[in-house]
Amino acid sequence: MPELEHSEVDATNYSGIVVWSREEEFSACLLQLSACPGVEVHYSHAASGRIVVVQETDSVEAQESGLRHIQRLPAVRMAALVEHRIVR
Repeated sequence: MPELEHSEVDATNYSGIVVWSREEEFSACLLQLSACPGVEVHYSHAASGRIVVVQETDSVEAQESGLRHIQRLPAVRMAALVEHRIVR
């Protein structure tokens, strides 16, 4: 992995993540996501099991780790990164 430049270290990473959960586990999924550091739920639709979250981290490594953590939550069926921005 390439070394990060100083400007990348002093940046904020915003990740748009779409999460899918089974309808019967939807409430539990929302609770689990709300407990994740730097994660905010922006949209949820129980009938489809879809949830849109934004994750804010201070590094790309933390972003990747956070996504993997979300993907391993018990109530998460699937989670996918759909947008990633670095703001300096």
